[in-house]
Amino acid sequence: MYTRIINQYMKHCFLWLIAAFLPFLFLGCEKPDLYNTSTAENTPMIAALDNGFRIMINKHSELRCRARDARVFIKGGAFVKVDSAERAHTPVQIVLGDVELETTDAELNIDSYDLSSGKGKLTILKGLVKFKNKLIDTSLTSGGFWFGSNRLDSTIDWQPELEIKWLDNLYRFGSLNVHDLAYGLNLFYRVETDYKEIEEDPSAIFLDVNFDIREPVTVFLERLQKNTEFKIDYTRYYSTVTITKQ
Repeated sequence: MYTRIINQYMKHCFLWLIAAFLPFLFLGCEKPDLYNTSTAENTPMIAALDNGFRIMINKHSELRCRARDARVFIKGGAFVKVDSAERAHTPVQIVLGDVELETTDAELNIDSYDLSSGKGKLTILKGLVKFKNKLIDTSLTSGGFWFGSNRLDSTIDWQPELEIKWLDNLYRFGSLNVHDLAYGLNLFYRVETDYKEIEEDPSAIFLDVNFDIREPVTVFLERLQKNTEFKIDYTRYYSTVTITKQ
């Protein structure tokens, strides 16, 4: 008799435990936010909403991500790749302060070097990106753009003649470390472009980019290689770059 009472008591306890933890089990099945708030201090952080979306944020940048609605909040800089073939054309929204980007198929590099005052640089390497801020709602294709909450300038001139001059200067070294390349590239765009406001911040554009994020610089150098007499080779792991004349 006592055994039966104890068994019934244990059964009731077990059922109460299941009832108590059932809400938590359902919450566990819900697709969680990818990151609440994450910061990359010394190395880039890689994240993916699904197989068709990849984001690598630069050092000292911050990322928040809502996986449910594919909405990404970035403070700082990042490289973003969205593949529509794998995402079934579901758009990804990228929020940079008062600026919103939306794309279903694109590769872009974001350099927000002074987010508090709404200044940044957007390089669309491939694809179509919808751009929206307080004044503008438009679509952008491949190119470079200065942006902010109240501005969008497509006046970035990559100045191919000056780029060749810059590359010719690097050729004198023959082989160089990618971080030296990044530093030289940063100086080039700070000194040679007409957008003088960029000189306000020495960490602008490429200087603070960790070159585990290879796509932007490789695309840049591959374009130069196609249009000049230079040949650019990367050693394994992209630790050094060798520049020769073809």
